[in-house]
Amino acid sequence: MVISRLRYFTFRRVMPYLRHTPLFHMNLAERAWPVVSSFTEQRQYNGQIEQINCDTKNEAEISRLLTEYAETSRPAVFRDYIRAKIFVPGTFDQLKNAVGENTGKIRVGDYDKAAGEPNYVKMRVADFIDYLVGQTEFPHNERLVEGKGPYLGNAQFPSIVKQMPHPDFFPTNPDTTFWLGGTSRTPLHCHMYCDVLLTQLIGRRRVMLVPPHQATLVGCIPRNINICTAIYDPFEPDQNVLPGRDPINKLYYELEAGDALLIPGFWFHAVRLEEPSFACSQFNDTAMPLAIGGGPRRLWKERAYTQGWG
Repeated sequence: MVISRLRYFTFRRVMPYLRHTPLFHMNLAERAWPVVSSFTEQRQYNGQIEQINCDTKNEAEISRLLTEYAETSRPAVFRDYIRAKIFVPGTFDQLKNAVGENTGKIRVGDYDKAAGEPNYVKMRVADFIDYLVGQTEFPHNERLVEGKGPYLGNAQFPSIVKQMPHPDFFPTNPDTTFWLGGTSRTPLHCHMYCDVLLTQLIGRRRVMLVPPHQATLVGCIPRNINICTAIYDPFEPDQNVLPGRDPINKLYYELEAGDALLIPGFWFHAVRLEEPSFACSQFNDTAMPLAIGGGPRRLWKERAYTQGWG
């Protein structure tokens, strides 16, 4: 019991701080890319993300599949992931009633070029929703860039978090974030120290993935300890910026309300919105993706293919 509690304390309290030290970051990042790339570079890609239908599966089966795919660094779409399992705001009117009085930081400007340099305006969530559905004008039009509409990102809505499904390694915690926007986009980027479960709650969003072993082809730029962004735009490739990038393997899917996309750590992903859309990002509760040793309720998980480098 004492050892179990000590492991729990070390994992929950110490590791989140340790993972942000330069030594830990350099040691893990340098060794992790080759390990994950060894999974992905040997596969055949047909441009589509694997799909799993959840309508006939219980929560235990879905949780097992999420773990299995994350451990082998395989992205997958879990269709009808939240269908009939929970209640979440299914319309923007319901969303306004649930979190409309919250104040959000709305991203504006040319946020592709200014990645890592926040440019925000503050608005009530209800007012921003009214703008998205066409009921009002955006009060800061002078700060908008054509083709890059404003969006609310990394928002925290605890009342909705409690209603979300929480598989083994995606716990109920304040790190769960929400994304609200329309005609907006996020540049190609990856998370190095976590797996992500992106769940579409209202509307749709187009998602493009690029496997980790092609990091050198997309112009990977480290932005902070956890995130790398890329120069390459998988939706609208510019041959003048990165010529000769035809070999890049791009996986595409359009998420609909109720779908969830598992994005394993180190996988690059970009999003395009063409209509009002609301989604949730859940991050695993480890200091590393499952494919390189992370996992629920473990301090460090060793597998045959990671021994000797960790």
